[in-house]
Amino acid sequence: MNLETFTEQEIPYRTLAKFGLSQEMIDDLPENVKNCLLTSRWTMRLPVVMENDYGEKFLAKARIRLIRLSNGMVDVIFAPYCDTDSFNEYNEEQQAVLKMGRVIITDVNEHQCYVQFDKDLNQTMSVPVELIMQNIDILADQFGMDDTDKEYIARGEITTLSQLSKPVSIGIDLKEESGLRILPGTAQEWVVGEEENIEKFTIGLYGTWIRDEVTGDMNYVLENDYTEEIMQEIARRKLQSAGREQMRR
Repeated sequence: MNLETFTEQEIPYRTLAKFGLSQEMIDDLPENVKNCLLTSRWTMRLPVVMENDYGEKFLAKARIRLIRLSNGMVDVIFAPYCDTDSFNEYNEEQQAVLKMGRVIITDVNEHQCYVQFDKDLNQTMSVPVELIMQNIDILADQFGMDDTDKEYIARGEITTLSQLSKPVSIGIDLKEESGLRILPGTAQEWVVGEEENIEKFTIGLYGTWIRDEVTGDMNYVLENDYTEEIMQEIARRKLQSAGREQMRR
């Protein structure tokens, strides 16, 4: 259940470039997004260029994750954005819980499952309860959890444990391969997640990633195409940096 880590040198830049994600764009990603990529987790939604059977290219959106193949090489897999919303089969109360990012337990094809809504893919995911409970049992042994902690997680809640005098929070997240997400920090920090901590502008060496504050989408602008808004942000940061330097003197 440990996440595999990758080095920047292992990133399959050639493969990513085929989908419109150049090495410059990857190198300039926000630190939190880059950390997700290098620890075999899904990134947030990024723009990718797709090509149909007629050779026509079109813009799409997808999350990406690195994976190590059996031969030791590193490749990338994509989680494309889906336009269909599968909420209709759930009642209003269930939909409200799902839209908050929490899981519900319900029957799917006559089998009890955890169900979670993935806002990036705009669809629900389901996993049999037994599979997640097996993983919870394994995790409980690793972290020394008691039955109360296990039952709390099984209900879809987030539990916070103390590991080496530091808080670690654990909860069900079907976007994770194990169906469980483990993050340092409190339960509140677990809910917020890393994506919410990304600033609107991430200014890199070759261009700037801009996070849409409404949709959360990421878009990349090359330095030659900078808008007045980006130039103003760069100027503002330079003034802030100069002010901090002056205070240190």
